[in-house]
Amino acid sequence: MRRLLWTGFLAATVAGTATCGESRVLDVVRGVPGELTLSLVTPNSGDGAILLVVKGPAAVTSASLPSGSGLRLFAGPLGADSAKFALTGTLANGPILVVGVADVNRVASYNVFIRQVAANDYTLRSLAGYGVTVSR
Repeated sequence: MRRLLWTGFLAATVAGTATCGESRVLDVVRGVPGELTLSLVTPNSGDGAILLVVKGPAAVTSASLPSGSGLRLFAGPLGADSAKFALTGTLANGPILVVGVADVNRVASYNVFIRQVAANDYTLRSLAGYGVTVSR
């Protein structure tokens, strides 16, 4: 009998919490759409282009540049669990790309892979020392 009462109480608590308007429980279940910022870490100055692949638990739904970046964005097809992006212009440490995702709470599940980096004179760079961080 106690087990039945405890199960009923627990079910009522979860149901009551899940029906609240700004429920954190529903945010975890449904996800919170939004944008993630990709920031470059580069050991060099004078980088002129980068090719990235973004992979995650859900599709990348949009891509844009941070305001004032001065970069140019070329995007492959969006809507799959991985998306390719090429950025050209003067690359520096800091935000380089903003991507729309279905659930910003899963930020740790998104990975960015640098495929190539080119200097301003179009020579390919070694990828040693480069990195991209993903944040909300």
